[in-house]
Amino acid sequence: MVATVFEKVNTGGLALNVFELLTATLAGDRAYVEAHGTDFRLNGDWRETQLKFASYPVLAGLENADFLAH
Repeated sequence: MVATVFEKVNTGGLALNVFELLTATLAGDRAYVEAHGTDFRLNGDWRETQLKFASYPVLAGLENADFLAH
C-alpha cells in the first residue's frame, strides 16, 4: 500500500523531502483509516497549520519539511 502511494506522490521522478515521504506513509495508515473513516491528509493539515501561522510574521518563511524537522 505505501509503495503505491509513494509511486503516486513521486510521479515527477524528483527526490522527495521528508514531508512528502511522511505523506506517503501516513496515507497508508490502516489504523487511522479505520478510526476516522478516511486517510490522514498531511498536506491538508499543513495548510491549516499555515493559516494559523499567518498572524506570526516570524513564521512566514517556514516550509513544511522545516516544520517537521524542528
